Amino acid sequence: MAATVNTVVHITNSQLHEITITNEGTGTNDESDVVKVDMSAIATAVGKVGYTLAAVDIERIRGQVAGYTPVRLEYDADANDEIAVLGLGGEIDFDWRDVGGNKNPLSAGATGDIVLSTLGGAAGDSYTLRLDCRLRYR
Repeated sequence: MAATVNTVVHITNSQLHEITITNEGTGTNDESDVVKVDMSAIATAVGKVGYTLAAVDIERIRGQVAGYTPVRLEYDADANDEIAVLGLGGEIDFDWRDVGGNKNPLSAGATGDIVLSTLGGAAGDSYTLRLDCRLRYR
């Protein structure tokens, strides 16, 4: 699979991540709990003096899924916490900004990472997701 994960915009308290995957039909066709947003890498890059990065919360998800049924986005923990189940074709626009975002509950064993799993992948399947994230400090 050809994969790219880009941090498109970074402002002190928020980030926009763009994730693009095209399944080339070689090897395994699905992903399982693959880290797409790595909190430890963000914490190192941001380095906000006097604060510790506690979580990465999602304010909005936009994009499209073609072929996979479904794409599952979760907060990584001992038992992952579901963010959204995406797919079955068409445009995606989940917007939690008016309710303060989709907050990572930081369940037992939480790493702060955002992971993704796919099901039903075949050659030519793809997804492009734009995650508007808010960085939560303590």
